[in-house]
Amino acid sequence: MATKTIRTFYNLCICVGMFINTDAFAQTWPNLPAKISGKIINGLNSNDSIVVNINEDNPKWSYKKKIVPINADGFFQILLDTIHQPSAIRMVIKGRNYMIFEREIEPGDSLFLEIDAVVSNPANKYSGYMPKYSGNNVGKYRCDDSIAIFRQGWDNQRKNLYNQFVACRYSDEYYTKLYEFLQTGYGKVIMILDNFKGQLSPAMYEYLKARYIAFYVPWSSTLRSEYSQTNNLDNKARIIKNFGRYQPSKLVVSPDIAGYDTFFLGHLFSHIQVETWFEYDGKKYSFKLIYEKLKSRYSGFLRERLLAYFLYWPGNMLYVENYDPADFAACLADAKSITKDPWLKKVLAQKTFLKSGTAAYPFALPDTSGKIVKLADLKGKVILLDLWGLGCSGCAQFYQLFEKEIQPHLANEPNFKFVSLNADNSTERWTTGIKSGKYTNDHHINLYLEGKGVKHPFAKFYSIVSAPFIILIDKQGNLITKIELGLSGAELLKTIKTALIAQ
Repeated sequence: MATKTIRTFYNLCICVGMFINTDAFAQTWPNLPAKISGKIINGLNSNDSIVVNINEDNPKWSYKKKIVPINADGFFQILLDTIHQPSAIRMVIKGRNYMIFEREIEPGDSLFLEIDAVVSNPANKYSGYMPKYSGNNVGKYRCDDSIAIFRQGWDNQRKNLYNQFVACRYSDEYYTKLYEFLQTGYGKVIMILDNFKGQLSPAMYEYLKARYIAFYVPWSSTLRSEYSQTNNLDNKARIIKNFGRYQPSKLVVSPDIAGYDTFFLGHLFSHIQVETWFEYDGKKYSFKLIYEKLKSRYSGFLRERLLAYFLYWPGNMLYVENYDPADFAACLADAKSITKDPWLKKVLAQKTFLKSGTAAYPFALPDTSGKIVKLADLKGKVILLDLWGLGCSGCAQFYQLFEKEIQPHLANEPNFKFVSLNADNSTERWTTGIKSGKYTNDHHINLYLEGKGVKHPFAKFYSIVSAPFIILIDKQGNLITKIELGLSGAELLKTIKTALIAQ
C-alpha cells in the first residue's frame, strides 16, 4: 500500500471537533490561602527540615523551593499565600531522596499530615504506605490513594494483554481489545472517583476526572509508539484507522476546569501532535501548523491554556521540523493578543522572544578549576552555549545530537567554542554530569551557575525556566538565535558555519 493511500486513510479516519462542555459546568476555585501542617512521628533527626517544592500559582509554571523547619516534637507548618487553582506540592526531608508527600492542595485547604518517615521510604511510589490525613477537603487524597492501589493491578493486566495478543499485533482485533481495555479501566477509575464525590469540591471532582483521562487513556502515545515500530505500510494504515476510535471532542468533562490540569493539557496536545505526525507519515511538521490547529479546534479558557502550554515548554518542539524563530514570535504575539486570563497573561509575558543582534548576557562564571571565564574572553569566537541539568532527558538528547552531527565537522575549527553551563544546585551534580559524558565532556568549556539555577542573573536575563536552554552567540558577543530541540543537526551546523564566515 503506497504512502498516498496511508494519507487517504488518515483523511478518512481522523475526525475531530470542538471540545464539548456537556456538563455546562463553570464553577472554579476562589482565591484563598492554604495551609499544610503535620507531624513526623518516626525517623527524625534533631537537625532535620523539610524541603518543599511547590508551584504556588507560579506564573513561570515551575516549582519554587522552601525550607520548612521541624520543631523538636516533629511538628511543621507550611503557609501558602492566596492561590486560585490546585498547586502541586512535593515534600522531602532534607538529605533524603524519597518523597514523604506528593499531592495537590486547593485554595482554602487546611490539612494535617501524620507521616512516618521510616515506613514512607518506598521502593516504588505505590508501596502501600499512605500518610494519615485530617482537615478539610482530604477526600481527594483518599481517592487518589484508592486509585493508586487499583492502578497496580491495572498495569499488570495491561502487560498481560500485550503479551496475549503479541501474535496478532497490528490487527483490528488487537486494537479493539486494547481500546476496550483502556475504556474499561477508565470506567472503573470513574466509579472509584464517584464513590468519593461527596468528599470532593465540585471543581476538584471535574479536575480529577480530566486528569484520570490523561493517565488511563494513553491512546495517542500508544499508537504513535506502535506506528514507529513497524515499516509495514498495511500495519501503518491499520494503526491510523484505529487511531480514529478515540475522540477528545466526545469527552464529558468541563473545559473550564480541565484546562487547569497540565496532564490533561498534555493529553489533548499529544492527540493533535500524533494526528499531525500520522498526517505527515511519521515525518516532522511545522511549529505554526500545530499552533493553528490548537487555536482553531478549541475555544475559551481551555484554548488559552493549551496555547500557553504549547508555547511555554521546549519539549513541545521535539517533532517540529525546520523550527522558524519568526513563526514562534508570531504565534507568541498572537497568543498574547487573544489571552484574557490574568494568570496566563503573566505566563506569556515571561516567555520572551530573543531578538537576533542584541548583546548576550556578559557572564563571568567559574570553570571546573575555579578559574572565572568571561564572555569577553571569548570575543572573536562563535559560541554555542548550552545550559543543562543532571537528569534532564532533553539536555542529554541535544548533546547527543551535538556530538554526532556537529562536533565532528567543527573539531578543528579554532573560532568555534561549545560552552556548557550547568544549572544544578551542587557542584557534585555538576561534576557527575560532566563525568557521565551525557551532557558535555571535559574537552569543552564547562561553567557553573554557582548553585543558583534559575535565580542566577544569567537565567533571569533570558527568562529561563527549564533546561535545556541553548543559544548561539556571534564573534562580537551578540545573540544570533535561540536553538530549539526540534532543529535538525544539519540546520544547526549550517547556522554555525554561516556565523563562522561572517565578520
